[in-house]
Amino acid sequence: CTGDGSLKTIKVKMLPDEEGEGSDARLFLSRDESGQVMFDVHFVKQELTAGMNYAGYELSQENVDALNTTGNIGHPVDLILDRDSVEKVPCYLSKDPLTNELYHLEQDRLSLRRTVKKHTFTDREMEDLKAGKEVGPCLFRSSNGRPFESCVQVNAQKRGLEFLLERGTKQSQDMSEDKKQKPNQMKFR
Repeated sequence: CTGDGSLKTIKVKMLPDEEGEGSDARLFLSRDESGQVMFDVHFVKQELTAGMNYAGYELSQENVDALNTTGNIGHPVDLILDRDSVEKVPCYLSKDPLTNELYHLEQDRLSLRRTVKKHTFTDREMEDLKAGKEVGPCLFRSSNGRPFESCVQVNAQKRGLEFLLERGTKQSQDMSEDKKQKPNQMKFR
């Protein structure tokens, strides 16, 4: 296996007698109706580029940059989900950071709770989340009661909110350091 953290890829050969090293893939395990373990292989796809088409939506360079940076496009996009009717449906669009696979979630299928981890979102924060924007940093409480700061954003792959811990912590540290710093003080990181 290669990779870092919890995201790992494996080398997969589609045919047992296939020559070469194989292709990188992410393996998902799930159970079918009878309880048998099923393997779902997601091969690493090419990097996203401007002009690529996903369900009738052409990605701009700004979209590609947002997907590569945050994993989310940052706003709903109109996708053609039914080729027969060619009806456009507003959706959130996210990218798997390991496989570069795109995922969508229909905007009307998103269920947001006003209170998450003891943080109650304001009306403005709820509007921003529904618009696909990043919100925060906000103060949350973990299940063991410890406070933590994080930004949050809708993630289509996760089918709900995603905690952006590294961005939330860094932004709040930068803001608090800027407020505390006086002209003759040094900033330590």
